[in-house]
Amino acid sequence: MSSHNEQLLASDANILSTTDLKSKIQYVNPDFEKISGYSMDELVGEKHNIIRHPDMPAAAFSDMWQHLLEQKSWMGVVKNRCKNGDYYWVDAYASPVIKEGEVLEYQSVRRRPNDEVKARAENLYQALNQGKKPSYTKLPRFSLFSKILAANSFILCLLFLLLQNQTSSFISLIEFISLLALSSLVTVWLFKPIQTSLKKAAIISDSDLAKYIYTGRVDEAGQIELALTRLKGETAAVVGRISNFSKIIRRKQQDLQDCIADNQMGLMSLSSDFSHIESAMSDMSGAISDVAHNSTQAASIAGQAAMDMQASLAAVNESEQVVGGMIAKVKDATNIMDDLESQSSAISSVVEVIRDVAEQTNLLALNAAIEAARAGERGRGFAVVADEVRALATRTHYSTNEIVKAIDSLQLSAEAASRQMRDTLESAHQCDTQTQNAVNSIGAVQQGIEGIHSHADQIAQVMEEQNAAAKTINGYMSQVSQTTNEIASRSKQDLNTCNEMQTLAQKMDALAGQFWVNLT
Repeated sequence: MSSHNEQLLASDANILSTTDLKSKIQYVNPDFEKISGYSMDELVGEKHNIIRHPDMPAAAFSDMWQHLLEQKSWMGVVKNRCKNGDYYWVDAYASPVIKEGEVLEYQSVRRRPNDEVKARAENLYQALNQGKKPSYTKLPRFSLFSKILAANSFILCLLFLLLQNQTSSFISLIEFISLLALSSLVTVWLFKPIQTSLKKAAIISDSDLAKYIYTGRVDEAGQIELALTRLKGETAAVVGRISNFSKIIRRKQQDLQDCIADNQMGLMSLSSDFSHIESAMSDMSGAISDVAHNSTQAASIAGQAAMDMQASLAAVNESEQVVGGMIAKVKDATNIMDDLESQSSAISSVVEVIRDVAEQTNLLALNAAIEAARAGERGRGFAVVADEVRALATRTHYSTNEIVKAIDSLQLSAEAASRQMRDTLESAHQCDTQTQNAVNSIGAVQQGIEGIHSHADQIAQVMEEQNAAAKTINGYMSQVSQTTNEIASRSKQDLNTCNEMQTLAQKMDALAGQFWVNLT
């Protein structure tokens, strides 16, 4: 949406933009951003008609593009639209940038227009938008040559009338015609260079619209004035572009100057760091030598430990064999004790039988004694025998009890010995298991020690290689430190050169600014 608020350009404003061949904006300078209200990020890639004001007649832009497509420059007064809807007037000079016959881009340099020029352009554009003919087309148009001839003729007519009473009419008429012819010839001769200049001026610009806007007239004087204005505009465009370039160069030069200064400080810091690194590398080289020496000693100690572990493994293997033999003997003793326990049980059974027989014998002897007593004198001998048998049975029973006690004691001892043997066998098995575990552990430790010995040898070798590499790196660091110092020295020279270029850029910017002020 457009407003009726005009934004006036500063008298030294230099509004510059470039577009590609499809009228897409490629670059705008800070003055363009300031007056339009758009940022460069908003404008780059957009069509240039983003700032076109609806009051501008289409014929003006058609004329501009006709000139540009013919690889010609175009000059005109343009009303542009701001981002917020305001407007501003510019005196624009658009031209193609050509290289080897090919158009690379279009550039437009704009400055503040003269107030009279702006007023004529505004009135003219308003008339064109309303479909009216420009006011300058309604006036009669006579060439400068016709005007000069008419003036000469008028002056000669006055002379003829003044001299008519002093001479005869016939002589006066002849003289008048002669003077008129001579005056016309002199006018033609004098006007010929002017005519040549007018043709050259027409080649530069021959637009009645432009003549009227910039000069307020459409005759030959306007033609020459327009040509001069066009040349001035072209010069202003060149100076404006140079001025913009000089400002960019100054900014880039300042950035480069800051960058070189930062690099110089960084190089100085880097040189100091390299010195510290070089010292640290020397210390590290010494430390690596110590590590290599310690690794060699560790490898020697690990080798001796491996030999000791080998001897320990042999001793444990012998112990394992002894324990194995002991287990076999304990197993045999356990079997014997089991047999003894079994035989004791068998003896107990036999003793029980004998005890039963003795009890039966005693019972039979008692019965025999009773029967002998009944028999009287006749059974007395039998009673004696029965008494002897009963005494024998009693002694047998007593002996049997003693045997049972001995066997019970033997069985208890055998059971205790058997339990002890089983406990001993279990302990022997545990000892055998622990011995086997010890063999496995010692074997693993031996392998670990051998691995440590191997790694210690490798570490010692690697440490020696790293020591050599550290010394090489230390040498390189010395070279890099020296090179860094040289670069820092050259960077200082570059900074001095950059300062000189900055001074030259400032002078060029001041000179371009002076030309720009003179042209505006």
